[in-house]
Order: sequence, then C-alpha cells, then structure tokens
Amino acid sequence: MAAGLVLNARLPLFGLAVADVLGGVRWPARLLGSHALVDQSAAFALAQREPARRRAAFFVCGALLYVMWNLGTLLGVVAGRAMGDPGALGLDAAEPMVLLALVLPALREPRTRRAALLGAAIALGCTPFLPGGLPVLVALVGVAAAAAGGGTGGSRGAGGPHGTGGSHDTGGARGPGGTHDTDGSHGAAGAEGNA
Repeated sequence: MAAGLVLNARLPLFGLAVADVLGGVRWPARLLGSHALVDQSAAFALAQREPARRRAAFFVCGALLYVMWNLGTLLGVVAGRAMGDPGALGLDAAEPMVLLALVLPALREPRTRRAALLGAAIALGCTPFLPGGLPVLVALVGVAAAAAGGGTGGSRGAGGPHGTGGSHDTGGARGPGGTHDTDGSHGAAGAEGNA
C-alpha cells in the first residue's frame, strides 16, 4: 500500500501543472479528465503553448491511452500464452524508453538538464546502498538543488551586463553581434567596445 501511495504522489503535482487544461470545462468533462491524468497526457499537454492545443493534447492523449492500454492488455492476455517467456523479448525495457521519450523534450532547458543529470547521478550513487525504489526518491534532491541554484538562462560569467541571456565571455573573438549571443541583441554595445 505504501508503494502505491508513493508511486501516485506525482499525480497531485500533475494536476496542479495542468489545472488550466480543465479550467472552464463542465464538471462531467473535469471528472473524465481526472481519469485521463497520467504521465503521458500531462507531458503532451505541457508541451503545448496555446490553451486550446493543451486541452486537445490532454484529452486526445488520454483517450488514446485508454483505448490502446485496454486493447494492449487484451492482446497480451490472448497472445501471452503463445509467446512463452516475455522476458526473452526484452519488453521490460519498453516502459523506461517511453518515459525517456516523454522527458527528452524538457531537457532542452539547461536548468532542467542540470537537475536531471544531478538526480541521475544521485540515484546511481545510492543504488548499491538503498532498497529498490528509494534511489529515485532520493534523486529528487537533484531537482531541489537545481531549483535552489536559480537562474533561467544559460551559463553566464560573474556579474556580466547581459544578466539574462546566453554566455558572457571576458575576451577573445566575438561574433558579428559583438557578443556570443545568437540573436545579436547586445551587438551594438559589444561592437563599440571592441572598436
């Protein structure tokens, strides 16, 4: 029972993250939406920027998962007897691969990538010493540490004038914009400084 509570502790957080998806819809749709709240539907909804697309992604993903999950279960029951040992097919790797595919788009953000790498390192370091399941929970320390680190952009030099964007270098070759930023928004100041 405790394992089920720990496993499902993520669902209230998903609910908070996608609350706007269900906001403004009638209660029957909200109740239906609460049953569609799983890792995949939350991930697809959060990947969309526009509210209408978020809602569509959430409900379409939830409906497809419901149908495919039940069909897959039926197929597994019927074909499972004929298959023999499913472990021989390597199907146990399918679920981690699905979760990895859901997480990869979020890893574009440097801050998220740092949190994920720190969490993975912590989990790997704890695995030999802790019972199964606990290293993943301990890995949340990586998320907390990355959140405490602050910042929203890439790496910066100390005290640079470009506070929220890209790298701030302290010399050397500069691009046509005068800095290493890709949009050239700091170009005029950088170019004048080098003249």
